[in-house]
Amino acid sequence: MVGEIIRQSMSMPGPLYIRLAVGKKDMVLYEPGQHDIRIGKGLIAREGTDLTLFTHGTTVAQALTAAEQVAEAGISVRVVDMFTLKPIDEELILDSAERTDGRFVVLEDHLAYGGLASRISDVIADRRLHLTAFERLGIPQVYAGFGEDEQLRDKHGYGLSATVAAIRRAHAA
Repeated sequence: MVGEIIRQSMSMPGPLYIRLAVGKKDMVLYEPGQHDIRIGKGLIAREGTDLTLFTHGTTVAQALTAAEQVAEAGISVRVVDMFTLKPIDEELILDSAERTDGRFVVLEDHLAYGGLASRISDVIADRRLHLTAFERLGIPQVYAGFGEDEQLRDKHGYGLSATVAAIRRAHAA
């Protein structure tokens, strides 16, 4: 996936920012050729009908785990890997709102304001969408500190249990 993004970036006009994790412990989520990787287009990592969980980067695996956990309770979660923020996949956001009754949860390993959730909020406002539920999970406006990913996510309220709780709240809305 990274190789394809790098190849596409070479023909894009203007500045470009690509954020990569360390990569040594990252899970391989997609097999080569499994998805059509295009800058500006998100990926549906898991289909679902009750709500959409938007995420990217290292939190995709956590989102998929949360979706599996709530599936046991009959909640069907669409997981969208929105690996590209600018441009953002407006069509996928609109499609997700329609297919999952306007129930969104956004999970990001970033500040909760100014990243993916804010980009999605821009689309919602610009397109005048009316959502049933919107939950954002990420780092609050604090210095996150140091530690293992899972520990920091739990500390700042966007770990696996917080993700499952947000899904349940959005589903109940």
